[in-house]
Amino acid sequence: MTAVCRTVLVLLALTIPSWTAAAWAAAPPALPQPGRFPVAVIDVQEVLNNHARFKVMQSEMKADVARAEQRLKAEGDEIKKMAEGLKAFLPGTRDYLDQQDKINKRAEDLKAQVQIQKAEFLQREAKNYHAVYREIVEEVARYAAENGIEVVLRTTAPQKTETPEQVLQDMNKQVVWFAAGRDITQAVVERLNQKAGEKPAEAKPEAKPEAKPQEKNAP
Repeated sequence: MTAVCRTVLVLLALTIPSWTAAAWAAAPPALPQPGRFPVAVIDVQEVLNNHARFKVMQSEMKADVARAEQRLKAEGDEIKKMAEGLKAFLPGTRDYLDQQDKINKRAEDLKAQVQIQKAEFLQREAKNYHAVYREIVEEVARYAAENGIEVVLRTTAPQKTETPEQVLQDMNKQVVWFAAGRDITQAVVERLNQKAGEKPAEAKPEAKPEAKPQEKNAP
């Protein structure tokens, strides 16, 4: 580095603090206005738990997992039967060795099928979460734009029990406290479900007692 470069760097180091101080003095940071603080919070897990389409997706995958488990279990039972049938052969004979090779091959194939099926379901679940999370983020962005919200922070529901792990999780939350009116979780859930064709739950009107007909006095 040349002497000229060193001199320039020194001058910059000396003058930048004064520029910064002058800028702050000329334009002090804006303070939040009373009654207006454009920040909201959302419980993403609660949105997922009540997202109608996501619940259908998870239910369908759960059914597919159960069917796959039954199919793989049936294959495992067949292999066990083959292993039991091996007792009918004399150990060391050609028939015994051939049957043993068949059993080992089917067992290896079953093991590979289990790994492939597991990877497919994990990939499918990841795609489901990714698609729905993007949908949530886009809906939050629209809701925020319509309501003058500039920042939406993630929060979680308070823990019902107080194990050491849960206490530590509560202490590590990014949002310590927020006013009830800042939580947009339910509003986002309703908007998402309305777009999916689900109507929000409405309170049923109380049944009014039927008016009894007045009895006429006999003449």
